[in-house]
Amino acid sequence: MGLIFAPFMLYTLYAEYVHGFLTVVAFELGAAVLIWIIWLASTAAATNVWPDLSFCVQFRACTNLQAMIAFAYLGWICLTLIMLITTVSATRNRAWREHAHGAWSDRLLFGHTPGMRTSDFGPEGSASASAAPQMRAAESV
Repeated sequence: MGLIFAPFMLYTLYAEYVHGFLTVVAFELGAAVLIWIIWLASTAAATNVWPDLSFCVQFRACTNLQAMIAFAYLGWICLTLIMLITTVSATRNRAWREHAHGAWSDRLLFGHTPGMRTSDFGPEGSASASAAPQMRAAESV
């Protein structure tokens, strides 16, 4: 499912493709939740089949299985973090029904600071000199 959904979302983000509900943040997160459940179930099933491979570490096949299970858990953890960041960002920006490539993506990750856009940041990621007065004005409000 991830192999089908990932190219579609890449096209949606790159080409700014707009479709009724397929490009909305809530649909994106719903598909990610489905992938998360499948990923967790398959990782748990692999752990159930091979619970302890320490007895055969001298064989290449066992070390490959250990690496496969470890990377499955690491991928699941990364997907969990991505879903958490998307949920926090969409909730704080009230962007659940906006398109994944929409104007809400121009806001800061964990909330919108009035008068401040991500384009106001310099190449090093810090606020440029021209954005500093805007930041002070936003803080005083």
